[in-house]
Amino acid sequence: MQALVFRAEVGDRVVVEPGAKIIGVKIASGRYVPALTVVTTQEVADNLPLITDRYPYRNLNEGIIRVNIQLAEAIQPQAIGRSPFSSRPFPSASLAD
Repeated sequence: MQALVFRAEVGDRVVVEPGAKIIGVKIASGRYVPALTVVTTQEVADNLPLITDRYPYRNLNEGIIRVNIQLAEAIQPQAIGRSPFSSRPFPSASLAD
């Protein structure tokens, strides 16, 4: 979702909205980083809004985790032209053969 978290710690149940940048700070549990917000000081991080029952994306993390688990458990199709025993492509036939 085009967010960036770099050299930062993000607590439990934190929602990072699209386009947010979190750099070099600690985000406390139960907070959210609004879309397009840039957080580069601990003071800004400490004053981020709390997630309340009225926050529309309060369950976003659970939804993302559920979808990621479903994707991981799904049978993934093999790439065309690849051996099932190797990550290297099959050798191509030469026109001279």
